[in-house]
Amino acid sequence: LTAPRLVRATPVQAAPAAPEETLPGTAAPVQRTALYAMATGFLRHNLVDVGDTVKAGQLLAEIDSPETEEDLRLARVRLDEAAANVGLVQRSAQRNGQLVGVGVVSQQQADDSTALANSAVAALRTRQAELQRVSAVRGYQRVIAPFDGLITRRGYDRGALVGTVAAGAAALFEVAQ
Repeated sequence: LTAPRLVRATPVQAAPAAPEETLPGTAAPVQRTALYAMATGFLRHNLVDVGDTVKAGQLLAEIDSPETEEDLRLARVRLDEAAANVGLVQRSAQRNGQLVGVGVVSQQQADDSTALANSAVAALRTRQAELQRVSAVRGYQRVIAPFDGLITRRGYDRGALVGTVAAGAAALFEVAQ
């Protein structure tokens, strides 16, 4: 049998604390943007507040704009009127074109009714474009988050009159990522 080996032991002691270093620095978001209203009206719903996390495409606020609603209604009515007129004028032009062949209507009258029909079609397209434009403006009444981030500032409370940056209005929100 062999004798146990001798081992040297030293008592455990706390090591001196590592020196703490303080370095200057700045934390800044990767991207930050101020969100302005593209429509003038009253802030109907303010769905987020400072400190809220938002996702890209999330609805942040809605703006009430009574004038836009009336413009949209008027554009629909004008489009309906133009559509009704196109049918009437085109049928009249077609009839006049047939009547030229039998000598009841002059070629000038037939050409004039064809020109009126062409104008009616152009007016219909103009009314369609107007409806699309007003619908796009109505879409601006919804303020959407452009990217995932954090609301860092809110400019208005519910019920406030908001406007465009061109009118000198302040930002609705600031979003940072």
